[in-house]
Amino acid sequence: MWLNHFHCQITDDAIALYRAEANENPMYDQVTELRQANKRLEEKYEQEVAANLEKDKEVEGLRARLRALEKQNQKKDYELRDSRIRERATSLRSSPPRAPPSRPEAEKPKKKKQAYTGGSLGPVQSRMLTLKQLKEVINDIFLQKQKFDRKCRDSGQALETLEQYMFTYLN
Repeated sequence: MWLNHFHCQITDDAIALYRAEANENPMYDQVTELRQANKRLEEKYEQEVAANLEKDKEVEGLRARLRALEKQNQKKDYELRDSRIRERATSLRSSPPRAPPSRPEAEKPKKKKQAYTGGSLGPVQSRMLTLKQLKEVINDIFLQKQKFDRKCRDSGQALETLEQYMFTYLN
């Protein structure tokens, strides 16, 4: 009980001393107003910082969601492309060979075999492939591209387009 009385006495003395100093200082009111204004500004700043932190968290969450959706979309694009490649490969394998239209000997134009001499790259070596050989080469390109895509996905590398892969394959 006496401790509480002692505390009240000290607090009352401190307030009386503070008031006495305030009465002696003519700038007391202005300093008090500035301190209060500063305190209000600090509170407002803290509120804005808290609001900005929440907005930053929300934006980061939206960015993470966008990245996940882009990854899903990319995966679906790859799956769609791979399924189209498989369909083409199976349709090439399963389609029966077509016979050329028959013409009388007199109407058949004579084919001139012309070798491409090349341009800025120099002479190009070429050879004639049968339709079956050409289909086998195309099938092999598709199958090797699928294996290469799996390997790239596993190692986290960027995938090549079919056009880019054909240059890799043919070199």
